[in-house]
Amino acid sequence: MRAGRVPGITNVGFFSRDDGHVRAGLPRYALAATCFTVMFRENPGKLDWSIYNDLKSYSNENIKNLGMGGYVHQPDLGEILEITPERTRIVNQTVWEVVTSHPHTAVSKAAAKQGD
Repeated sequence: MRAGRVPGITNVGFFSRDDGHVRAGLPRYALAATCFTVMFRENPGKLDWSIYNDLKSYSNENIKNLGMGGYVHQPDLGEILEITPERTRIVNQTVWEVVTSHPHTAVSKAAAKQGD
């Protein structure tokens, strides 16, 4: 981001609504992609990022219908930081590179499923 490689985003501060809550959209997708990659040892390129661009996806009713517990305080989501195909590609590549090269994740490129 600091290097100007993520279109429209100049620093990680864009990911926070108020220094304590992660914004909806790209920031929450980046977290989900990271968790997915570590847990399943698969490239996040197979994930459907489009659902993170829709505030309805974050509704408590939707969470309940999915059979998940939890609560989303809508104001904490802030304004959606739009996910675009280009931003998604950058997040997926970055997550994959970091997760498969960091020794504490125990996910090596050789052991992981490459996917996209």
